[in-house]
Amino acid sequence: MKLIDFVHVGPGRAGTTWFYNSLKNHSEIAFPCIKETEFFNNNFNKGLTYYQSLFEENGKFYGEVSNMYFADRTALERLYNHNPNVKIIFNVRSIPDLSRSIYKFALRRGIEVSFAKFLSMPFGIAMGSGYNKRERNKTLSESDLMLVLNALDLAARLKVVKKIFPKENIYILNYDLLSQNPRDTYQEICCFLGIAQEWSNDYSKKVNQSISPRSKILSRSLTSLAAYLRELGLFGLLTYLHQSKLVKQILFKTKGDIIVDVDEKSTKVLEKLESDLKIILNEKY
Repeated sequence: MKLIDFVHVGPGRAGTTWFYNSLKNHSEIAFPCIKETEFFNNNFNKGLTYYQSLFEENGKFYGEVSNMYFADRTALERLYNHNPNVKIIFNVRSIPDLSRSIYKFALRRGIEVSFAKFLSMPFGIAMGSGYNKRERNKTLSESDLMLVLNALDLAARLKVVKKIFPKENIYILNYDLLSQNPRDTYQEICCFLGIAQEWSNDYSKKVNQSISPRSKILSRSLTSLAAYLRELGLFGLLTYLHQSKLVKQILFKTKGDIIVDVDEKSTKVLEKLESDLKIILNEKY
């Protein structure tokens, strides 16, 4: 396998799944057998041979998707050292909206805390599976340990990305613009990556809509199962469970969104982060 050509570094809940779904069947692209390898943050010690084994040797361009790399400077530096010419896709979204979406995701996985406490919890607990095992093994990554509030500081996270990677190799995926016109965003991404446009109307469909868990205990059990399957390398089964409509019907309510009660202090903090993000997005490189 040659060097990785592009990486979608996150954050999740801002277009990551849409990006993956719209390119996973592209004739020029090879993704790994699991959507998120977590290689550059949590599995780097397994070595490049392991990383390469996750890909099929049938692509002109090799890429991967992560919800967490954006919050891990070490992972980003490892990625740059792996390939200084790698292309980076970085999501941005209204921070108040993003915070609510991640909070709902955490609730869906069986985490029960107030919104204020959610902002002060480790990002790895809120977003991913396998945190508890890495904690026991003392192998928590920077993205695991970063507080949710700091991860939501997209202006600061984007500044780190800009310091590591050249400006011509960074694409900002704006979730709001994506929601308004997914085809235009798709065309921009294809142009950025240097690949042919293979548009499908399926790419206009909304993905990862907010849903409510039927049982928090069952949700927590599934999170633990997902971590165990990843550890065993059963990526095919893990992908099936993630995509199974039957599993979603069993675990989640498809009607009735979760109502998020955001306290006044948290609201002001998030509004300040949103203001900071707008400033950096308006800056010229």
